[in-house]
Amino acid sequence: MAEGDMWIKNLAVSKVHKLVLDEIPPAVFEKLIKRFVQLEDVEYYIYSWKNYPDIIEAISLTKERLRRLCFGYLPPPASGYYESRLPDNDYETVTSLREFSQLEELVIDQALLYRKSDSSTGTRLVALLPPSIRRIHLTYVYKNMYEDLMSLAREAPGSFPNLRSVKIGLSSPIPPERITEIEHMKTVESTFVSIGVHVSWAEDLKGPFLYTAIPGGAPGLTF
Repeated sequence: MAEGDMWIKNLAVSKVHKLVLDEIPPAVFEKLIKRFVQLEDVEYYIYSWKNYPDIIEAISLTKERLRRLCFGYLPPPASGYYESRLPDNDYETVTSLREFSQLEELVIDQALLYRKSDSSTGTRLVALLPPSIRRIHLTYVYKNMYEDLMSLAREAPGSFPNLRSVKIGLSSPIPPERITEIEHMKTVESTFVSIGVHVSWAEDLKGPFLYTAIPGGAPGLTF
């Protein structure tokens, strides 16, 4: 361990169950994760996509015990709608968490699942989630994902028998050109209700820094 990382070695973390961090170097994060041997709850926020694949790989070290994952993107301040704060270029998205065999709750930004150019295909959520999932909270949803939500509702009884709630935080304000598709997306609620899954809707506002300070009031943050 490098001399500058000795503080990690000295941490008394053997009984820590929850970790909340914003962007730190992936190598340091991986060393931290290895020290938290009883970690069950991780909240992590990125400012750029550069280190994202390495962070996901590091989080995967907890795949056999993690019960809750909150993963968010903190875009740079900019005027206009939320979508304007997202990168235009292609970047890697989260495609599967199925190896997280104990995961019960997932809180994740839509931008981490869909690029601007991506559309709802009907397979994204069912390919993403492990059978153990109980609660899903999608934050800063700014565009339609009707097909993926409907597919999840159809597959839930057989593939996700523990699913009990879906919460969708809509980015506010919604651009006029997206209002129709967002309203149509809301019609998925009746299908979920018919299989005993509770659906709730929230308004995710943009503050001066998009999210309030961390720790504080990011949509998925719990204390």
